[in-house]
Amino acid sequence: MLVLFVVVVAIEFRPGLHSVFNRIPANAGDPALIIWFLVWGGHAFVHQPLHYFDANAFWPYHSTLAYSETMAPLVPYYNAVYGLSGNWVFALNILDLSLVVFNLSMTYVLVRWLTKRTDAAVVAAVAFGINGYVVAHWGHIQLQALGFLPLSLFLLFKVLEHRRMLTAFLLGVSGSALTLSALYYGAIYGVVVPIIVGGYVIARRFKPGPGLVRCLAVAGVTMLVLVTPFAVPYARAQHQPNLRRTMSVEGALRPHDPLTPAPGSYRYPSLAAHDPPSDVEHRFFPGFTVYALAIVGVGVLVAAGLRFWRRRLEPMAQDDTEPETAPRLQLIVLLLLGAVGALVLAKGPTILGHAGPYRFFYDHVPGFASTRITARFAVVDLLAGALLAGVGFAWLTRRLPMLARAGAAGLFVVLQLVEMAAPIPSGKISTATSDLAVYHELAGRPSGAVLELPIEDPRSDPAAWAYVEAPRMVYSTIDFKPRLNGYSGGLPPTYYDDIDALQTFPSATALDRLDQRRVRYVVVHVGVENGFPAVSETAAQDMVKALPPTATVARYGSAFLIDLKH
Repeated sequence: MLVLFVVVVAIEFRPGLHSVFNRIPANAGDPALIIWFLVWGGHAFVHQPLHYFDANAFWPYHSTLAYSETMAPLVPYYNAVYGLSGNWVFALNILDLSLVVFNLSMTYVLVRWLTKRTDAAVVAAVAFGINGYVVAHWGHIQLQALGFLPLSLFLLFKVLEHRRMLTAFLLGVSGSALTLSALYYGAIYGVVVPIIVGGYVIARRFKPGPGLVRCLAVAGVTMLVLVTPFAVPYARAQHQPNLRRTMSVEGALRPHDPLTPAPGSYRYPSLAAHDPPSDVEHRFFPGFTVYALAIVGVGVLVAAGLRFWRRRLEPMAQDDTEPETAPRLQLIVLLLLGAVGALVLAKGPTILGHAGPYRFFYDHVPGFASTRITARFAVVDLLAGALLAGVGFAWLTRRLPMLARAGAAGLFVVLQLVEMAAPIPSGKISTATSDLAVYHELAGRPSGAVLELPIEDPRSDPAAWAYVEAPRMVYSTIDFKPRLNGYSGGLPPTYYDDIDALQTFPSATALDRLDQRRVRYVVVHVGVENGFPAVSETAAQDMVKALPPTATVARYGSAFLIDLKH
């Protein structure tokens, strides 16, 4: 199946040999930031593991890595590829593609175990692994870590059935990887698991049998040990008033989101036009084929439920007389119950004009105060819909011979790829020698903090802030010196004051601010940076002439490097 899933991903995302080495997913904003996260993570694990969060952005503040996701579980894989290739972009593309293949594979494992049908598992895997959400978020690599969700649910169900300690430990590891890869997924996972376990205990009439509490404790302790070193500094940083996210109605799941495909959808351009192409947060369309199969799947479960009550079977029990090929329908129902809980929270702070449960979670449950796009919680519902599609497919093809079933599954894969086909945007960050020369020079200079000019202002030009400052952060991993500049999901409290003062460099006000911030080096970029105007040649020469006599300056490629020698 791995080969099949690799082919599916290659067809959907079309990674050309040239682009995989030179073009980053989506654009030069968030994906460049993610490169910085991952490279910094690899550097910090080796050189400063006890100060992992004290990244080289937004100097002189601490724990600045916590202004956005940490993505710690993705760091080793990325840095392994980067170490072998020496190419930031190639390593990011391989990570992105691998995460989608991983998601397809883990969904297949979960649904194959639940339905005991290989073809149905392929259908569900492609339904969850290739949909509007996945395609639209191609540049948000941390959100492609979806595969840890079906893996964690698979391990949870195995614990419920078999009560093995090793499985419980692996459940804790997988849950930790999900949480540390993307906070949104960890937050909603923390809601879905209690719903599933609670439903299981109720179905067993509060007699779950021996070993369950012990296994859940092992999984919980494992998560506590693995997550806490990252969660504590993250929680401290997020308590800063400027980093606490306000409850957003705009980020909630909307009625038409399940019918909104990825931007530029070839098959459904009118549906994709519900939102501007820049809005990728409300693209939750899984395809009409998936919807049709899921409806059949609902009917199958309803019919199974009616038979269940007629026969008065023991809830959640795996009866010895049950055929080995019988699906685990009760566990499927529990996953659907968890999806209902996720859907309620995905609707955000207001539901039908009334306060929703999300408000309680935002105020009282750790992690939720840092969430803004509650619609992302609906990934659980996408998984549930894919599972229902697999159930529906299994029922529709139950009387077909094996070869015909495989053909029908193959037809579904083709239809899904057609329905989800859309442009795959990409961006570029410069690796020109002239642009990187100043960073290589900094790598050989004595320690000291750095200011890069012009410092982009997110208040006046958010695009320039993203497309200029994020690539600079990637380049800063050449020298790893701290930067006053930065781009992230949050800002330190004095950042705007610093911008206002430092844009006047080398005025007395700017030099005083640099002295207060203990900044030694100033990089003045000349010409154009990633399509945005930097400092003109004339203005740069005027800056150099106005420098204090103690400063030294030299030109390296397309930038001046000024050493203030504080």
